[in-house]
Amino acid sequence: MVARVTLFATILITWISISAGICPAAVLARWDFNSATPDSNIDTGSSAPSVGWGVLSAQGGVIVKFGNGEGSSDPAVAADDSSYLISNFPVQGTGNKSAGLRWEVSTAGYESIQVQWDQNTSAAAPNRTRFQYTLDATAATPVWIDGADFVVSYTSGNASWTNGRTVDLSGVAGLNDNPYAGFRVVAEFGTSTQYVASRTLSTYAPTGTWRIDMITVTGTTISVPEPNFGWIGVTLLGLMAKRYH
Repeated sequence: MVARVTLFATILITWISISAGICPAAVLARWDFNSATPDSNIDTGSSAPSVGWGVLSAQGGVIVKFGNGEGSSDPAVAADDSSYLISNFPVQGTGNKSAGLRWEVSTAGYESIQVQWDQNTSAAAPNRTRFQYTLDATAATPVWIDGADFVVSYTSGNASWTNGRTVDLSGVAGLNDNPYAGFRVVAEFGTSTQYVASRTLSTYAPTGTWRIDMITVTGTTISVPEPNFGWIGVTLLGLMAKRYH
């Protein structure tokens, strides 16, 4: 009797697992900005992905360099924990949602796309970050579609890191199985016409800085159409019930 129950349970669990089509998320690309070979220098690093494939570029005339990533979710030791430091934002009242950081990642073969990153904002930097995506990053003038926006209030130094900012794009069908997907984070006006500094008592300045770290794009493998496992499962259960009745 025990053997019969065990067989029944094994078949049932297998059927449920196949029917559910459970697939863990895969990292399509990740940037940790650390030097490929640790060198105990946060001011050196790499703009190439540490995992997967992708292309990173500055947007809207900002200046980028490597800087301190301590306080982000990067597990690297502090001496080697670099981030991407962004400065030279537009002058007040110009360039809304144009200046920041862009990355292109192929999602071919994947769906349920999610994007995550860590961000630190200095006192005078823009307090509002707009996430955008495009379905064709190869276009001469890509169409950037607004996603989530994030507002930060400066505290102090490394305490101003906000880790694990996440955008769920699983509802955007056009990003599934798309070799030309593109994403970016850009500075957005805090009022209808003006940038707002991230610290309440500060004045916005283009020399303010963002630090970005641990940019990660994930997705799940697109499911291949399977036979009707629901019908097969019901049939198996019926046959077993009849066999062991």
